[in-house]
Amino acid sequence: MDKMRLKFKHVKVFYIILIHVLLITVITSSYSVRQFIINIIDGPDELTKHYYQMVAFHGRVDKNLNDNYNIFIGDSLVQGLAVSSVDAMSMNYGIGGDTTFGVINRLPIYNSIYEAKNIILAIGHNDIGKRTKSDIIKNFKTMIEYIPADINVIICSVILIDENIKTEKISNTKILALNNEIESLTENYTNVTYLNVNNSLAASGNLPFKFHIGDGVHLNKEGNEIWIYELKKVLKQK
Repeated sequence: MDKMRLKFKHVKVFYIILIHVLLITVITSSYSVRQFIINIIDGPDELTKHYYQMVAFHGRVDKNLNDNYNIFIGDSLVQGLAVSSVDAMSMNYGIGGDTTFGVINRLPIYNSIYEAKNIILAIGHNDIGKRTKSDIIKNFKTMIEYIPADINVIICSVILIDENIKTEKISNTKILALNNEIESLTENYTNVTYLNVNNSLAASGNLPFKFHIGDGVHLNKEGNEIWIYELKKVLKQK
């Protein structure tokens, strides 16, 4: 009788352990918990509540996309861009405040990138002052190499700011240095094109007041029209 009780006890302990292992596996594989862990590691300012809400929304939208879309991925500059004005078959996955780290973190939810016509990346502005130029370039490399090599990728230059208004943690000198590194990186990939938007938007080396909403960073209607025009030109070549 004692042996039977001991055996039952061992079986009970085994099943308890098994259930806990299964629960841990399920929990750690869930998207939300993984994001929570990443959030703790990388800091609360990196992946915000807005970020998580938008990623969840994107995940639902992406399941309904057909093939052959232009997928725009980036920060608030992309989020504020009327991507359908570039091409009717376009989807906007911009998230205000996002960084290269945030894009890397959310790329796996976009199954559409495997059947996309083009992937347009416009990111990096919020990385300046948050991580080194070397780390930003490493993140760009990770993003590029995550996307299938047979998919066209257009990487937009980080848009210059109006230094008469916006200078905190960022400068056009830093932006230009980063853009030079991004452009050099893209030359290593046959499926990647670098689009220097600043040639048209900020040829003088400073974003003109007439092209932004007044904060020195975000483009207004006139600024976005120039960006849209440049995007149309490069997409026609693809």
